[in-house]
Amino acid sequence: MLVSLMTCASFFLYVNWRFSTTHAPSPILAELMGQPLLRTLEVKAGECDFTPAFDPYQTNYQLHIEYDQLVIMLRATPFTDDILLIVEGSPLQNDQWLNYTCGAGQTNLSIHLTSKDTARILSNYVISITRKRHQVSSNISVLNVCQMMQDCDMRIDQSYGCGLGPLAPRASLSWAAFWIGRKHLPLCKNGFSTEARWLVPCGSCSSSKTCAWDEARWTYPDCQHMETPRVVLQHCLSTAKILFLGDSTLRGMMYEAVQQLDGSLARWEKSHDIAVYNQTNRGNTVFAFAYYPKFWRRELPSFEWTLKKLIDRVPASRIKGEDMVLVLGGVHWLTKTHMDAALKLLSEQGLHGARIVVKTLGAGFHQRVHGVHFLPKESLKKIVSHNQHIITASLQRGFAVVDTLRMTYARYKDFTEGKCACHFHKVMKLRANLYQVEGLINRQYTNMMLQNLCS
Repeated sequence: MLVSLMTCASFFLYVNWRFSTTHAPSPILAELMGQPLLRTLEVKAGECDFTPAFDPYQTNYQLHIEYDQLVIMLRATPFTDDILLIVEGSPLQNDQWLNYTCGAGQTNLSIHLTSKDTARILSNYVISITRKRHQVSSNISVLNVCQMMQDCDMRIDQSYGCGLGPLAPRASLSWAAFWIGRKHLPLCKNGFSTEARWLVPCGSCSSSKTCAWDEARWTYPDCQHMETPRVVLQHCLSTAKILFLGDSTLRGMMYEAVQQLDGSLARWEKSHDIAVYNQTNRGNTVFAFAYYPKFWRRELPSFEWTLKKLIDRVPASRIKGEDMVLVLGGVHWLTKTHMDAALKLLSEQGLHGARIVVKTLGAGFHQRVHGVHFLPKESLKKIVSHNQHIITASLQRGFAVVDTLRMTYARYKDFTEGKCACHFHKVMKLRANLYQVEGLINRQYTNMMLQNLCS
């Protein structure tokens, strides 16, 4: 019996094939039971549109959800107990609901049906999930200038207001006129400010649905961050060896920086180890990345060991202290101990004059999903305090700072795919050996880093 309940208010769609143990199954059911197919598929996703109706032989589906729907719930069962369901590397038990984070834009949720005996993938079901903001078609230049320092649903500083609002009382400048009026401001010399905020063009500052969020800019009141022209970057970084040590958010910064230099990526990998790119900027600039911390391992490689391995991957004949930039940071792991360890190791390696850039903490782990830890809102005060300690410690040691905490928490709903809800970039394959990095927020804090290196 096929049952479809298309009430998306709490969307629930499933197929359930029942038969009595006292009767032999029908030929159709017997055929289904002998194949790696799903018997039931259930999804709860609030207001949504799910197509087509579930059919065991149909393996591709489309799910459109509201922008504020950050997590969906999934449950599925196969026709036979010999099949194991795998979602994002974890087994999905029968009758177990799985929380799944839905990144902004397009996310593909894959259900792998594997053999319990051999772990071989037998078939796949894919749900293509779309979660997008309302698109604004107005002429951006004539829209109002609105601001947002923090989201009211994820408030991190009680001393500031939250939500969307006008830039100033009775302010009436258009978006285009406002930015013309800021051209005289100097370039920002650092990457942090307690008064920074998102400015966005909107038809009305009382409705976020009238805003062109793709045009939003993270803005400091007394200086400006700008995208450094490619020709300037290519000259400025012509002998640079830029090493990134951190988690996947830092990997996103590296790929954006490579794209800023070369216009696109010729190679991309979701590395959880060490990756070296030595053909950037016509071979004049070296980028290297090491993943840290490897939290999934029982025995974690030390910070010092990981940094030493990263440095060793850049040939000694090609690296000098004054040419080296070390970028540290990630979502929540960085401490003063790591900073001191980096300074000590660089000194031991004779890399005097190397510049260190610290990317501070960022939004992430705010949704309850299987396989990653959860950070409740009650812990945000500690995160803010820890972030301030990182900024202070960085400045005391002469490091450059790119503060991403307020920047990302204000836009925490704009995360892209990934369990952690901490990524603000996505790499798209255009064709063989050609990739493009997408993500406005990641691009803007990467630009802050590049401006610091080249100003």
